[in-house]
Amino acid sequence: MTRQRIVFYADSPKRASAFRELLASYGIDATVESDTGRRAARDLETECPRVLVSEDDYEFAYERSEEHTSELQ
Repeated sequence: MTRQRIVFYADSPKRASAFRELLASYGIDATVESDTGRRAARDLETECPRVLVSEDDYEFAYERSEEHTSELQ
């Protein structure tokens, strides 16, 4: 089994999915994961989505994440 690494942290599930789809267009299999946490002050659940890729695809995917992030700003 190939080890997976986090390549992108998103501020929403929609952005994480969009980046996963971008990687798929390059033939890279990616996974979106999120944790459900609680904000102590408001006691609201929040998601912290991240995109993971295999160790073999990490370098290329990381370069795409840098481009993707700069396009969002």
